[in-house]
Amino acid sequence: MERSVTDHGADYIVAGAGSAGCVLARRLAQTGASVILLEAGGPDRTRLVRKPGMIAIFRNVPALKKRLDWGYYTAPQASALGRRIPQPRGRVLELIREVMASPAIAGQVSLELNPGPDFPDRAALARELPNRATSVYHAVGTCRMGTDDRAVVDPALRVRGIDGLRVADASIMPGITGGNTNAPAMMIGEHAATIISPSR
Repeated sequence: MERSVTDHGADYIVAGAGSAGCVLARRLAQTGASVILLEAGGPDRTRLVRKPGMIAIFRNVPALKKRLDWGYYTAPQASALGRRIPQPRGRVLELIREVMASPAIAGQVSLELNPGPDFPDRAALARELPNRATSVYHAVGTCRMGTDDRAVVDPALRVRGIDGLRVADASIMPGITGGNTNAPAMMIGEHAATIISPSR
């Protein structure tokens, strides 16, 4: 019987199957390394969210609206006759808390500053999130890369002060790009794979 990769560990764990994470996981796996690619949320058994042209139909189907509509909409879009387009999003704050509570990181964290202990569960977060959430759609810079003391990651994408942890996504960009962040995020994934590939 074949053992799964989780039975004996993995060479790499990539958290987040976005543009950079998928590229990084693929490149590392191509070297023969064992890779676990983690993504937040439960199993995805619907094609609706993956097809932007179909997202609008859930406005007219109450059961779908309740399941897929998180109440997050774009500004009115001129190219869509002034309609506000629904934008699906995940449970980011809960995932961040789970990662920060993991054995590898928990000892490095003394307290949660924001949103903080006054919002201990999903219901409290849901009530507070509208008071704090803003978007430019492509947030960057939360783990800014650089060589100065304020940079979170160094040019080799290593998180300062935590051995064995790297960040490879749009959060390392020092500033927002002039266009969509998808291609730069994919290149960050490629760069990360080149830096940490077992063949180096």
